[in-house]
Amino acid sequence: MSYLHNVRPINWASCTKFSSIFNNTYWGGFTDAPDPEVIKRRNKFVEDFQIDRVCMTSGLHKKPGFMDHVEVYITTTGKWIIICSPYPHTEDYQAKLIKDATDLGFSQLEDSLYGLGTISFIQEFSCKKEYNTFARQFRFAGTYWVQPLASGGSL
Repeated sequence: MSYLHNVRPINWASCTKFSSIFNNTYWGGFTDAPDPEVIKRRNKFVEDFQIDRVCMTSGLHKKPGFMDHVEVYITTTGKWIIICSPYPHTEDYQAKLIKDATDLGFSQLEDSLYGLGTISFIQEFSCKKEYNTFARQFRFAGTYWVQPLASGGSL
């Protein structure tokens, strides 16, 4: 028996410089070998945006769309930041994801913060109130984001 059978797998969060931030994310819980480039990007994201903590995350979604693998962060200056990282699957679907995301004010990040095969989008809000105004367009099913209310009404 190899000694490796007795080694407890580490999660991806522990491979970053900010495991306390990423430990409670869906992404941070994986235990296979992480992409070293994504680890570097995650570290840079925390440093560049002065991330203080994660306040909401979700994993796989019931409905397709650009709001897949959603993570919401709060910065040291009180800004709120949403990151989403969907799998585009096809070029046509990628174009739709980009259009849907930019129509709602998101910007596409140059490199994914999630992993191979995904694209990442970001949107910053100056404060919790601004974030909540944006979030009211959407309703939650558990920890899952779903489409805006068809009626356009609030929750």
